[in-house]
Amino acid sequence: MPTISKTIEIEVEIEYEADPGEPQTWEHPGSPPYMEIQAVRAGLVDVIGSLSDSQLEDLANEISEKDPEEPEPDYDTYMERDMDRELSEEGNV
Repeated sequence: MPTISKTIEIEVEIEYEADPGEPQTWEHPGSPPYMEIQAVRAGLVDVIGSLSDSQLEDLANEISEKDPEEPEPDYDTYMERDMDRELSEEGNV
C-alpha cells in the first residue's frame, strides 16, 4: 500500500503544570519558574509521544507567553513582604 507524508494543522488540548517560581531571600533560596507539559490531546488521543522535543519546546513557549492564569511573579512585592516580616520579627516595626 503506498503512503505519503503531509503536514497538517490540528487543534490540540495541552495539559500542563506550572509554577512562576519564587525569588531568593535571605531565608529562602528561591525557586526557578517551572512548566511541564503533561499531555497533548488530539480529540481523545494523547499524541505527546509523537511530538519532537522541538515541537514540545514550541508549545511550552507558547503557553508561557499566552497563559493569563500564570502571571509573572512580582519580585518587588515578595521582597517588600519579606523585609516587613524580618523587621517585625526583630521588633523594629
